[in-house]
Amino acid sequence: MSVTPYAMESLTSFVSRAAAMHSTDPRSYLRRLFPSDSYQDIARFPEDLDALDQGAILAGLNNALDSAKRRLELLTFPGAKPGVHTKWLRRAGGIHLGFDQFSTTPSFAWCPRCVLRDQLDGHDQFMRLSWRLITQTFCLVHRRPLTTHCLACYDCEAETAFVFDGANVVLACSACGSLYSTQLGLPDMFASTTLRLHNNRRVQIAWNGAIQLEMALERSLSERSETKNKSEFLDFVMAFANVLLKSGQGGRAPIDLFSSVAFPSRPNPHNITSMDRPYRASSIAVTRKTHGFIATILKRRVNLFSIKGVHEKRWGREPSMQELRSELEPDQNDELDQLLLRFPAKWF
Repeated sequence: MSVTPYAMESLTSFVSRAAAMHSTDPRSYLRRLFPSDSYQDIARFPEDLDALDQGAILAGLNNALDSAKRRLELLTFPGAKPGVHTKWLRRAGGIHLGFDQFSTTPSFAWCPRCVLRDQLDGHDQFMRLSWRLITQTFCLVHRRPLTTHCLACYDCEAETAFVFDGANVVLACSACGSLYSTQLGLPDMFASTTLRLHNNRRVQIAWNGAIQLEMALERSLSERSETKNKSEFLDFVMAFANVLLKSGQGGRAPIDLFSSVAFPSRPNPHNITSMDRPYRASSIAVTRKTHGFIATILKRRVNLFSIKGVHEKRWGREPSMQELRSELEPDQNDELDQLLLRFPAKWF
């Protein structure tokens, strides 16, 4: 049974679809494709196929799977976006970070509307390569938030299951079996909140700003980018995000001080946003909120946010830097000072 890669698909998705059609898991399928003794050891295969560069494994996959010879390297970041390092790939629960309590396999974010579109078009559902970027939290096609966990069971450690139904491959939660194409609600939000946000002009302004920021970040990650001062912009945004996302001694990150109707979080005890960790960046909902806040600062529309503890119930008033600093711990203020000294004032 042959499988053909889709445009914009990731190599992990492509191999997983092929494995599902042969009723096996991706690792067992790879060992079947590479029967020599040297490849029977699972350690011989890369942990993350999307970061795979040209070599024996990629050449072997091309010969075994890609009958149309569309060059499978275009399904990996080294091939599709030269210069994108593996550190920009999304990781579930902060894989390989020593201070984190999880050590699961690399994971995707996904857009349920894109997956549903695949189904309506009559072909396999598949994961897009761009959904692996840690800098992307929105679908650029549907302009709606991506999600990283099942919205039916909220199991944060559940992986994506590629299921062959006899005709096409469908994507589902490996824990509860819920189909991704049925989960069209916005992640981390109540259904009533989702309905209120649909036609909210301020929400659309905030989302558009975050989407534009993420598009600029993605362009700056590639060696092909011609964006002026791309490295300076990328360094600034990432440094600022780290300051906002890093928790202090009290376990509270600066981004948690800010509230906005555009970026609410569902108070679910099983939600990834409630986990105790030094960095909150592994939560896509918090990362999205951080991107939105940075975008409002760069566009001078900070009135889309208010500061908790200072004006809890007021929304639409621009918070002052003094109010922010009064809510931060000393070490967080020190990091903010270092950031402002490193980068020129033109960003503000």
